[in-house]
Amino acid sequence: MLEIVVCEDNNEYRKVIIENLNHVISDQNIDGSIVLDCASPEQVESFIEGNNPNVFFLDIDLNTKMSGLDLASIIHEKFDDAYIVFISQYANLVFKSFKVRPFDFLPKPITKKDLCDVLIEVNNDYLKNYNIKKPELLHVKIGNIIYQIPKAEIVFMEKFGNKCIIHSTTKTVYCYQSLDAIYDELEKEAFIRCHKSFIVNKYFIDKLNLSDMEITLKNGQKCFIGGKYKKNLVNELGNMLKR
Repeated sequence: MLEIVVCEDNNEYRKVIIENLNHVISDQNIDGSIVLDCASPEQVESFIEGNNPNVFFLDIDLNTKMSGLDLASIIHEKFDDAYIVFISQYANLVFKSFKVRPFDFLPKPITKKDLCDVLIEVNNDYLKNYNIKKPELLHVKIGNIIYQIPKAEIVFMEKFGNKCIIHSTTKTVYCYQSLDAIYDELEKEAFIRCHKSFIVNKYFIDKLNLSDMEITLKNGQKCFIGGKYKKNLVNELGNMLKR
């Protein structure tokens, strides 16, 4: 996860940076958040004593004795692999900044695209270096809105009238895509059809009640078992136990 610190002494400019970073995080589905925003490098120095952020957006001229370059040196002493991005109106400082090994240097005024491009690069490098796989996403369109639901978070899905209801660990989404069409996009390693109107994530199953023909999930919700799906369901869960 990217834990981002923003240090910029101009309050209005810092608000713009934060707003744009949050939009990029949301738009690009980046696993990250801003954990500190401040005007003072001393605040950053104090914060990293008890926390482990890994991405820093720093102004260079912070109108204090400690510059962004000084702060970057302190950060690298504690976090050698930290991602440091300088934001400065003084483009002539770009070569001087090389001494503290920044990931990038963005001259002011910066745009949302500038922040988007550099944050995507940081995230891709982070995922590669730490062998972290991006979550597989199910894209569900409802009108003009497209939801991105991590497949691993889907608990179960059910058909209700002409709608499909997707229950995840964080939200419930109603859509008009068919259950069959969504099932085709899911990995059969994790998902199994247990009823003509239900598809369940095997890893969220708590118990099967074959007498009542129902599944109890780990969150307490229940799904029905259809007679024609019973044998395959039992076999699949038995195979999982053997692994």
